[in-house]
Amino acid sequence: MDELRKRGFKPIYLALYGSQNYKLENSQSDVDTKAMVLPSLRDIVLNKKPVSRTITLKNGEQCDVKDMRLMLENFKKQNINFLEILFTEHYFMDEEFKHELTRLRTCREEIAHYNKLSAVKCMKGMALQKFKAMEHPYPSVLDKIEKYGYDPKQLHHIARIREFMFRYVRNEPFERCLVPCNRDYLIKIKNAHFTLQEARLIAQKEMSQIDKIKEDFEKHTTVFVDRRVEELFNDVLYKIFRKEFKKEII
Repeated sequence: MDELRKRGFKPIYLALYGSQNYKLENSQSDVDTKAMVLPSLRDIVLNKKPVSRTITLKNGEQCDVKDMRLMLENFKKQNINFLEILFTEHYFMDEEFKHELTRLRTCREEIAHYNKLSAVKCMKGMALQKFKAMEHPYPSVLDKIEKYGYDPKQLHHIARIREFMFRYVRNEPFERCLVPCNRDYLIKIKNAHFTLQEARLIAQKEMSQIDKIKEDFEKHTTVFVDRRVEELFNDVLYKIFRKEFKKEII
């Protein structure tokens, strides 16, 4: 929070995302965060583009910084990497907006089920991204590609998403879905226990199951969007902005 303020942002909510929330961290795991920030009244009046950027801290860890309006839109898109920041035990919030932000955390299960069909499609899209990235020689993982032929972290994400989807469509609470039941297996994958040929077979099998979960869900599910969540977002956004701009004008 201090670092973001030094850089000129107005952070009101900062939360952990990543392996710690899934109980899959190890000693090398970074502590990465997402931050919800407020625009200034001047930014609103001049119609400036809402902030959306990733900053790297001195220790190499990253913070994904988003204007509050964009953050709420990501919640509505049902992106689980964003929704998880409402469930993590590790967060800071600005005391001035504690009441409004607590309303979001209190209603987090409803928010995470705002549009289940969108959530399932989003999970499928995330898994496909991981599948395409598994053997791609990105500079940041080139050492792993050269050593194993693939990035074990991407494979473990594919398997984790598949289990998440399986449990989510069966109406398990989002909070429980975050922590996988097959933790030991995922740790094994993450630690590069499998050869490239084995990893490819695992990835293909997991993606096949993901496709089937999505297809079955689409076939048997009526689209439902929870308008109460939209009303909650609008009310929280209005009250936070009113409070902030009233203070700025005075």
